[in-house]
Amino acid sequence: IAAVGDSFIQGLCVKPEKNAIALLRNRYRKTLNLGMGGIGPLVQLAIFREYVEPLKPKVVLWAYTARTLDRVSGEAGNPILLNYLKRGYKQGLWSIQRELDDMLLRWIEGQVKSRIVERWLRPLVLTGVRQKIDLVFSKRQHEVKQKNEILNEILTMAKAAVDSWGGKLYFLYL
Repeated sequence: IAAVGDSFIQGLCVKPEKNAIALLRNRYRKTLNLGMGGIGPLVQLAIFREYVEPLKPKVVLWAYTARTLDRVSGEAGNPILLNYLKRGYKQGLWSIQRELDDMLLRWIEGQVKSRIVERWLRPLVLTGVRQKIDLVFSKRQHEVKQKNEILNEILTMAKAAVDSWGGKLYFLYL
């Protein structure tokens, strides 16, 4: 089993041995948790392509929440993530995982140092406040349609890939 999703799949705020995927792992030992808090559908597609497809698991659990879909807007501005909408696109991240881990650790160290002040200022920025209380109504309807189209495309590609190796894709909307 391979599970893809956001913080729910990751098991955020739950003891590692008590999250949903850990409980599945108790019964099905070969269970991989690829959940990560704060990610949206395009990052989930990238994770699927880079880490699930090479394994070709019998079962793929793909979980979404309402918050997951809201993250499409931010991800759709990233050209690398948009490449994953092209059939078969991969960067081969699986083969350079050690290098990626080292780069990520260096990036995290830099972020921790630079984000201390920003963490306190962000809630005070007017655009952030407007987004929080959803004052931008005119864009809303168009954004929902665009998000749903991207979600449909992602799930169609994922299902075709899982079907191609004889697996089953289960879509969980929480």
